[in-house]
Amino acid sequence: MGGDQFGFADQEMTLRLLALSRKDRLLPLNNAIDWEIFRPLLVKALKKAAKGPGGRPSFDPLLKFKMLVLQRLYDLSNEDLEFQVADRITFRAFVGLKLEDEVPDANTIWDFREALQKTNAIEKLWGRFMQELDAKGLVANKGRIIDAEIVESERRHLTKDERDRHDANKEKRQTDIQADGEPVIQNDHRQSQVDLEADWTKKHGKHYFGYKNTTNVDAASKLILAYTVEPANIHDSQMFEAVLDSRRDDTNDIYADKGYAGQKCVTAAVRVGGPWHSRVMHKASAHKKLTDAQTAENKRWAKTRARVEHVYAWRKYVMGQGRIRTIGKVRATFTIGFGNLLYNMYRFVYLSRPQAVVF
Repeated sequence: MGGDQFGFADQEMTLRLLALSRKDRLLPLNNAIDWEIFRPLLVKALKKAAKGPGGRPSFDPLLKFKMLVLQRLYDLSNEDLEFQVADRITFRAFVGLKLEDEVPDANTIWDFREALQKTNAIEKLWGRFMQELDAKGLVANKGRIIDAEIVESERRHLTKDERDRHDANKEKRQTDIQADGEPVIQNDHRQSQVDLEADWTKKHGKHYFGYKNTTNVDAASKLILAYTVEPANIHDSQMFEAVLDSRRDDTNDIYADKGYAGQKCVTAAVRVGGPWHSRVMHKASAHKKLTDAQTAENKRWAKTRARVEHVYAWRKYVMGQGRIRTIGKVRATFTIGFGNLLYNMYRFVYLSRPQAVVF
């Protein structure tokens, strides 16, 4: 990287950034977040993933981490990310590079992300930022909303033989969890292009392929407090308990839509939230209609439960988090989890403003 001397190029960069500041969506994020809280975790993850000494000195891990923020926020490939950081002055300023500084290349970003994925660093990064949110008192504890969104991935295209092997392996795993079965895809190149861990689901008459991002959202602040990632074919109710926390969610009303209706989820909500805290919406059946009291409760609870749709809409349409381009559950979990972390960062920026209103 360049030296510390402040030259004419840096002055020009500062003036251009000042002119762009009103429209720069990265500036509030950069100013509000204490990025240094992530450094020890990044350094530790890279040490665990390192294969040995050698090569030129690496770039600052925080610089590369902030490049991943840009990549997820703008849905960029590694090559596009390298080009955009080299080309765009606001991107350079966000990651902390001067005009003369070298930009990490696409391979460097790939290696960095792989190291974080292999060490499951996203869990540690998520936990550290949650500590920051707790310390700021931003979690309002006025209810929890459990729901899931579908995150699409590249659709799987298998030949008939590959489908037969895939189905056969599924049957083997149902009886023997240790069974690997025959490799579904024989060609090594195709193996890297087809996601065998994602799956299909149907919603509102439309088919989707990918994963489900099940979240526990604070009803007042709309912060994501916990999440889990599973293939899209897993029913929502199976992940209900996975995102509940008996310590954090105690004495909170637990809201969920009709997809979670049933004694299992209601019992879990009562066990965690406490007696009378289940707000799992009632669902009618062919043999049993809802009572007037149940219909009234559904209508009352729906007003709060609907707030989670704001979270998913912001993630999908503002941040572009509705689709991923990774292969395999490990990478999907990291990418979706990183998107959840980025959402919380932007929510933190909003909640930290003096005029922010939480209701």
